Amino acid sequence: MTNQRNTNMKKGLLLVLMCVVFVSGSAQNAIGIKAGVNFASMSLDLEDEFGEGVSTAINPLLMASIISKIELSYAVDLILELGLVQRGYKVVADEDGFEAELITTFNQLHFSPGLGFNLSDQFSLGIGPYIGYATKFKDTLKFSEEGIEGSETYKEDFEDDNKFDYGANFNLNYLIDDALLITTGYSLGIMDYYEEESSYSVRNTGIMISIGYLFN
Repeated sequence: MTNQRNTNMKKGLLLVLMCVVFVSGSAQNAIGIKAGVNFASMSLDLEDEFGEGVSTAINPLLMASIISKIELSYAVDLILELGLVQRGYKVVADEDGFEAELITTFNQLHFSPGLGFNLSDQFSLGIGPYIGYATKFKDTLKFSEEGIEGSETYKEDFEDDNKFDYGANFNLNYLIDDALLITTGYSLGIMDYYEEESSYSVRNTGIMISIGYLFN
């Protein structure tokens, strides 16, 4: 079932790329770059699993991408984005004199085609799917107990079932002088990293803030 899911995702990505090539060849576009911060987290309900002493926290990470803006009409633009987004989460524990912090991060190749609905010459609302791909993740653990501190770091490969990620992005864009682009948005993952465990689900989420520049 999982292999079928990955196959369908690859076919869907190929179809999207073919559509992009067709549209790009028949419309004027602008190319740009942008970078920013992904305040990443994951949908972990740790209090039910481990008690009130364990919780998740926002994990500020980096993101950078190349973007293309293609005008479909006066009211709607096609926005294509390809780049690198750091994903992950932070777990903190504080209970009975034991303190710990676990940070998980991974670099995800990120492709997001979407539509921008122009509210004015400056503001637009964006919505669209994303497909991400990552091969490895890194865990960094720091702990302290009764004056004894320690840390551990290790890297591990994702299982083939979890290398692909997919979901949706929702953005508010502010364009200054048709060049400077300021974007705030929310990324909601749909792919469940613990799909086989019906009582537990882990999905990517993140609040993204970025600044970009369009070369018209």
